[in-house]
Parts: sequence; C-alpha cells; structure tokens
Amino acid sequence: MPIVDPRQDWFLLSGREEAGFTVLKFYRYLNTKDCDHDRVITEDTLKLIWAFKAQDPSSHDDIDYHGANNRGGKSINLLEPAPNRDSPELARALTATVTQVRTALPSTQQTTYFCHVFRPPNVTTKHHIIKYAPVIQKENIGNVHHMILHGCLHPDPEQFIGQTYRCQGQGSAMPIDLMRCRFPVALWAVGGGDFYFPDEVGFPIGRPGDPNLFIMETHYDNPELKSGIVDSSGLTLWYTPELRRHDAAVIMAGDDGSAELAVPPGLSEYSINSMCHPSCTAQVFPPEGITVFANVLHTHLVGRKVQVRQFRDGKEIGDIGQDNQYDFNYQQIRSFNPPKIVKPGDSIVVHCSYETRSRNEMTFGGLETKDEMCLGWMLYYPKVEMDLCASYVSAYDQLKALNHPDPDRLLQNGFVPGHAFKSAVRNITWTPSLVASLQKAQMESKVEYGCYSIRNASAVEGPPMAPYPFSLNFAADPQPDCFPVLSSAIVPFSRPALFWMSALLSLVALIAGRRV
Repeated sequence: MPIVDPRQDWFLLSGREEAGFTVLKFYRYLNTKDCDHDRVITEDTLKLIWAFKAQDPSSHDDIDYHGANNRGGKSINLLEPAPNRDSPELARALTATVTQVRTALPSTQQTTYFCHVFRPPNVTTKHHIIKYAPVIQKENIGNVHHMILHGCLHPDPEQFIGQTYRCQGQGSAMPIDLMRCRFPVALWAVGGGDFYFPDEVGFPIGRPGDPNLFIMETHYDNPELKSGIVDSSGLTLWYTPELRRHDAAVIMAGDDGSAELAVPPGLSEYSINSMCHPSCTAQVFPPEGITVFANVLHTHLVGRKVQVRQFRDGKEIGDIGQDNQYDFNYQQIRSFNPPKIVKPGDSIVVHCSYETRSRNEMTFGGLETKDEMCLGWMLYYPKVEMDLCASYVSAYDQLKALNHPDPDRLLQNGFVPGHAFKSAVRNITWTPSLVASLQKAQMESKVEYGCYSIRNASAVEGPPMAPYPFSLNFAADPQPDCFPVLSSAIVPFSRPALFWMSALLSLVALIAGRRV
C-alpha cells in the first residue's frame, strides 16, 4: 500500500471517462508547505509518475497492486511559459527540413559526430526562422543524442553542398575552414521538443552576411556497438518574410568538454564552474545589455544540477536559468518570461554538480556521453560578436594540489596537455582530503579564459590566465517554508503562493488513462 499523506493537498476538480480513458483534472498549490510529504513545484525538472489498474478499488483502504506494466513516468517542467502556437505567422510560414542523409553509424565506436552540409532556404530577402522541431527517425530515438544546426558564411560554399563529414573526436575529417566558420542557429538535445521563438524574435536568414551554408551536426550514441544503424534524423524549420522586431543569436557559456574538467569517482556531489569573464561581456555587449529569452542546460550522464548564475561587480544578482533536478533525458529549451538582461561587465558562471557514486574511475570532460560537460546555451538578442565564453581550470595547478611528484616535467609550451593530465590522475586512490584539495584548486587556482567570435576573431579577447576575479561563494538555495503537520486541515497561504496547477496536472491523468 502507498503511504497515506496525513494532510490532503491535492483537490479534484472534475473527472470523466471517454474513448477508453479516464481523465482527471485536479490542482494543488506550488508550495503546500508540507515539507515532509510534498515537493515544492519550481522551475526544476519534475518527474511525474502514475499507476493504475483496470478494476476500481473496493474501498480507500483496499487498493491492489497495479502490476508491473500499468505504470510510468515523465520528466516535465510544469512552469514553462506556454508558447504562442496559434500565431497567424506560423500558418503562413514556409518550411524546410534539414536532416542527415542515410548516415551509417560505425559499429566500432560508442560515440560519433556527423556533419551534413546543406544549402539554406532559397530566399534573397531577409526572413526570420520562427520555429523549429525535431524529426527523429523512430527506430533511432535511442541513438540520437543531440543536434546542432550551424550556419556558416563561406567564400566558396558550393564545394561543400551535400557533403557529410565525421566532425568531432576520433576520425574527424571536416575541413578546417568549415570548423572555424560555424555558429549555432538551432539546438536540440535528447528529450527536447518543438521550439517557438517569442513573438518579437526570429533568427535571420537571406541577407548578405547571413549563412550561405547550413551544417547539421548530430551526436550519435551506439553503446552496444550495433551494426546496421542508418539514420536520417534532423530538424524542420518554419521561416517567414514577416519580420519580427529582434534578430536572435546564441552564445555558448561553460566548459564544452575540456580534458581539465575532472570529477573523482564515488562521490554524492562534486561541483565544477566555468566563468564568462566580466571583461568579455564588457568588450562586446551594448550599454543596455543583451536580452536572454531562453536557454539550454547541458551535462552528460552524471550531471545532477546546472545553474547559470549572474554576477555584477562581484556580487550574485540572480540566475539565467537553473535546474536542480537535472535529467539527462529531458534537455528541453527553456524560455524566460520575463526575459533576463545581462549588462556589459556582468559575469556569467555556469555551475554544475555531479554524482559519481556508481563510478570507479575518474570522469573527465570530453565529447563522449560517458564524459562530461558543463554548459548553458543562451538564446538572446541583439547579436554581438561573441559565440563562446568560458574558463578552463589549470591542469598544472590541479596536479600540484594532488601532490604530483613532478608536474613541471609534463609542461609543454607552458601548459600540461590534456592526455598527460588524464594519465597523471586516472589511477589516484582518492581520499576525502585529496578530493577537498582538488575542489579547492578548481575554485581558487589560475584559470584560462576564453571568449571568441567565430566570424571575427579579433572582435573579443579573453584576459590573461589568472584566478577568478572574485570568490565563487554562491548564495544558498532558498529553503521552502514549512508548517508542521498537525491535522488534515488546510493551512493558510499568502496570496503569492496561491497558484493552481489544474490544467497542467490533468496531463498526468490523461497519460495514465485506463480502459473502461
């Protein structure tokens, strides 16, 4: 029998049976203040679970086991702002679908990246992309990890149209000038769905200076090394000549898989940070700042929390998205309403927490799914000359903190190469004091700052290698206020807490419908 909550905080509004399903509509407060039995509904990912049985129970005290198959769950963000799916522009918009073209996954590698090159939609005047949606080949849902549609402005684009390249990691064969010209247009990761730009924003195409190539980068997983997997997944774009007020762009903040990202095994929680330095935003952001209207948070399998935190004059002033219950299998683009403003001179720190209790070996940054990253993609306007902003902890300082006998011997051109760093720390026997020393070094030692513009390399430059300009002492996550459970009576709530979730929560009942 399930545990009975001594205080009832869920309230049934209606119920009906139709077309073979039972549909229930109900509500509860976002914060019931019953901390012993209820979760606070926040912007974090929530796991909704359901179970049902074909027969009605004979009484409230006689609920039979539902069986092994009559149950399920779904990750969801209940507070995600609803997009304008009924925009008249969408009904009139043109569409284009860009996919891989029968790409065969090798049976000898668990992780591969393929890039297919397309001609953008054939328009000669400015248009705006206002929506995109994944087109995942059904039998390959478990193999498509993420897709990034890049734009590229190339002086000789025709030579690349229709070509497919291995484009990351082992076996990469993509021409260097294509690697250097790419900037993101659209993003999708496992668990994500359709994305609608806000009503006043679109991604520009069609003008001189806009992309003359599209490059579809797809990260594939083949953990069982199966043969015969052929994929043609991709994205459908909606674009229109009915121009919107703002042109969208994307900045990638955080560590995209550097070898120096190092997480010891066997830990319940361990944190990594990557900073977009204030001097980077000061160089390119306009006086009024940029407006961030959505983000994508990204780690791999051992990521548990991702927070994009905003600092001004060394003091934390808020976040640009966070998920303290991160689910690798639910990487949806998250919209902000109202949007976030980032001013020139602000710092952006991507803070990731990992849980490695199930691992016996070190976890390093890298491109494979078993490796890790710590990223916060920001969708924003107006476009500035910066595509990546990050910091990378010194491998040399980490080795010194771990009492390596001779880190100077590993130096090459002032840096310890990633492969040498991995070899040096891979077989350490970890103790609590060594874990603490490594964490301290990653927080306080010198870091390499990087801020880059793909199309204009001289537009922005990171500062010299140095420690973080201020202490990364984050504000404690707010704790919910609670009432002791004294009776089944409903406790009083302040007016701001009176949020009802009736329409959204009816989704659970609809999914969990039973045959009648």
